[in-house]
Amino acid sequence: MKKETETNLRILRTDPLKMNIRVWFDYLKVALKWNGKLGYHKTTPFQFQINKEYYRAWNLNQVRTLLFDKWWKTHEHLFSDKNYVSVRVLDSLSVEDALKQVKKQLIKKVGKTKSFQITNSRFRYLQVDDYLKCFTYRNWKGWSYHRIGVRMLKDYEKKELLYLKSSKLLRRRFTVKTIKEWVADNNRHKLLTVVRRKVLNAEKILENVAKGQFTGKY
Repeated sequence: MKKETETNLRILRTDPLKMNIRVWFDYLKVALKWNGKLGYHKTTPFQFQINKEYYRAWNLNQVRTLLFDKWWKTHEHLFSDKNYVSVRVLDSLSVEDALKQVKKQLIKKVGKTKSFQITNSRFRYLQVDDYLKCFTYRNWKGWSYHRIGVRMLKDYEKKELLYLKSSKLLRRRFTVKTIKEWVADNNRHKLLTVVRRKVLNAEKILENVAKGQFTGKY
C-alpha cells in the first residue's frame, strides 16, 4: 500500500465507529454484487468469495437490499461492546511529543469489537471510502480513469463552501492538487495513474472484506 495524500467530500462524523462500519458495509454490499461478474475491461470475473459463516450475524440478504442506516438500527449491537485501553506518557513531555507517544501506544489497541474488528491499524476512513467510489465509477459506469479523476475533483471542489461554514466537517480532497493545478500541469497520465491505484486498492480490499477482513492488507 503506497502512501497517498488524498481525501474526499467533507463529512460530519459525530459517531466514528458507525461511520467506519458504514464503509465496511458498503464494501461488503459491493462484494456481494460483483462476485463472479466481469468488471470494465476485465477478462476474468471478480473473485469476491463471501465468508458466509463469518457474516452470518450481518444477515447478508439485508446487506444486499437495505440502506446502511436501516440495517444499522437492527445490527448496531454487533459492535456495541465497549472496552477501554490505557496509555501512559511522561508529564514532562511537550503536548506534541505526548501526542506522538499516545498514537504509538494506541496502534493495535483500538478499532476492535468483540466479534468484528478493523484489521488494519492504519485504517484511513476517508481514503478507503474514496477507493470504493472510484471502483464503482470504473465498473458500474465504465468510465476511464481520467474521467473518474476529473469527476471526483469537481465534486469535491463544489463542497468547499461547506468547509468554510462548518468547523465540524472533515475536510476531504481527492488529491493534493486541485483540478486547476492538474490542468495547468497538463499531466493527464499522472492523474490516470493515481485513480488506477485507487481502483486497484478497492479491488484488494473487496477481496479481503469478502473473507472477513476489513481492510486487511492492500
